[in-house]
Amino acid sequence: MPKEPPQNRHTEPEDTKPKRSYQIYTMEGDLRVLLGRQLGTNPEEIPAGDIPRELAQKKSPREAWLDILFEKYLKITLAVLFGILLVALIFVFLKLRGEKEPEPQPLVYHAVCEEAQCKLTRGEGADECQIDEDCQPLPQAAPLPIIPVDVETIVLRETSYEAFLGSLSILTQTVSSGEKWPDDTLVALLLAQGTGSTPRSYLDFREATSVLDVQIPPTLIPLIKNYTLFLYTAGNTEKARCQEDGIGDPQCWGPRLVLALSRIGTNENISFQLRGWEPTMLEDIKPLILASQTNPARHDFQDFIYKGQLIRYKNLEISTVTVNYALVNDLIIIGTSKESIFAALDHIL
Repeated sequence: MPKEPPQNRHTEPEDTKPKRSYQIYTMEGDLRVLLGRQLGTNPEEIPAGDIPRELAQKKSPREAWLDILFEKYLKITLAVLFGILLVALIFVFLKLRGEKEPEPQPLVYHAVCEEAQCKLTRGEGADECQIDEDCQPLPQAAPLPIIPVDVETIVLRETSYEAFLGSLSILTQTVSSGEKWPDDTLVALLLAQGTGSTPRSYLDFREATSVLDVQIPPTLIPLIKNYTLFLYTAGNTEKARCQEDGIGDPQCWGPRLVLALSRIGTNENISFQLRGWEPTMLEDIKPLILASQTNPARHDFQDFIYKGQLIRYKNLEISTVTVNYALVNDLIIIGTSKESIFAALDHIL
């Protein structure tokens, strides 16, 4: 069977197809409508270029009111505030001017001595010093010895018994060599505190007993008015006595100390108080005994008469060392050897 020839399909050209129309939608119309409502005009009459500018310039009634307030009344407001501020400043100025400030008082100082130093302190007053040296205690006048003899001053840097012994040792070396005083001489020792050889203050009775490490009965202390410590240079008599006893120690015949006390008034009970001191007197005044052997030979005090004067004494192991005392007028003489108290009584009697 003969094939049918292919049928020719009619194909229309593409350009003959009906075209769809598209419309571009923008916000211009809406903006025109909105702007027309706000301006009260026909939206079509508003030029396209003025739409953004009109929208930007157009504000709400509240914003417009604020703009008017700031534009029209800002200067007035600032002027009112400035006026209020000016009035307030004038008021404060006049008030402060009416209240006069107190004039500052000048600072006044004066110099005073504190802890041996010259210091400034606030306030009015007379100046006590100018430099630190003005605050140092002035040297006191040397006290007069109870028994009028030559005087030697011992200046102590430290008020202690060790310092006293050191100074006394230097002094006794010159005494032993005979460079200063001959034998059988009584010399007053003034105890002072200071630096070098310059005394600044002399020790009173309480200070002296502390330095000498001597114990005085409390019942006697209120009766003591003054004191003097003496140094006695022993003679050949004591040296010969020590050599007879077979003692070659120079302390056996070395210098001796004598303590003289002046009492207040004439207390009749003073002799009884001294007798009551006898049991402990040796131990109480032992630091005054410049000898190595201080053991007592007898435990009881005995009486001895010297130039009509009663002496109470106690012998020690060395015959040249004794503890003795005597009451002469208003004086109490305490010696550490017979020869020393004899020398003191010789000057008094």
